[in-house]
Amino acid sequence: MPHFIDQSIVIDDATECCELSLVSLKDQLRHDIWLDLQGSKGKPVPGKIHLMVQWIHSRTTFYMDLLSKLQESINKEQQEKQEIEEHLEQIKGMCNVIKNRAIWIAEKIEFRRTVCDYERK
Repeated sequence: MPHFIDQSIVIDDATECCELSLVSLKDQLRHDIWLDLQGSKGKPVPGKIHLMVQWIHSRTTFYMDLLSKLQESINKEQQEKQEIEEHLEQIKGMCNVIKNRAIWIAEKIEFRRTVCDYERK
């Protein structure tokens, strides 16, 4: 049966127990931890317990931290989007240069054909 002792959670039955400090949960994040089991006299026993635990002691702080992390993520995504858009603009610029050069070459070839056709007549 879980119970609190000196800001720790103690889970025990007749043979094994483990302790988890609440200070380690103060960040209000979800924790996925493995704890070693101890015998009734505090001696280690074979086995571990797997806990997934989250202690939300202040909803306001929890949601403010969550909003802050989401805003950081949004800002990072927007920065990456801006960098990609700038890169695409550079590529478009290079494509326009190539396109203009290809048009110029095609016009020059067409002009030469016209001159050659004129000279043959």
